[in-house]
Amino acid sequence: KNILKGVYFILSESNKIKGVIQITAKGTAFVTPDDDNMLENKRDIFIEKNNTAGAMTGDTVLVELMRKEISIRFNGGSTVSKNRREGKVIKIIEKGNRIFSGNVYSYGSYLCVAPDSLKVNGIIRIKGDVTGISGNDKVIFEILKMPVERKYDGEAKIIEVVGKAGDSSVDITAMMKARGIV
Repeated sequence: KNILKGVYFILSESNKIKGVIQITAKGTAFVTPDDDNMLENKRDIFIEKNNTAGAMTGDTVLVELMRKEISIRFNGGSTVSKNRREGKVIKIIEKGNRIFSGNVYSYGSYLCVAPDSLKVNGIIRIKGDVTGISGNDKVIFEILKMPVERKYDGEAKIIEVVGKAGDSSVDITAMMKARGIV
């Protein structure tokens, strides 16, 4: 809409965008719109930690924009953005990878796991049978629930004990198994 001579305000047509989510260590997230979205919808969407709907890094999600980005386009074609796009996850369309490698450690009376390649903000407790599992084991596990801002613990299920952490061949084997290479 032409408000001032040579200045146009462009509001996004759609308030729902599909993309892949990346959770930060603080629990907030960014969604990168997928290739089906129009060119002007390619910028990442910020998601507050209480608006992720339990999505995990790598999930394909549907996001509803809560604050639309306003772009100001000048006659010369240059564009200035006001406000970042923010949204909330309204649906998990497809779950991403849930299998990771990590190290087991004791936390009080619980056994927990620290992922090798996943940012988490909080504790991931091991659920189910822990017979034969001890601190400093290198394991392959499935994340059942992510921790939320250190208030709610995450949950994981051990798939396999690979060996003792710190042994380079065990560490490499575990990472390869978690990625489905071995």
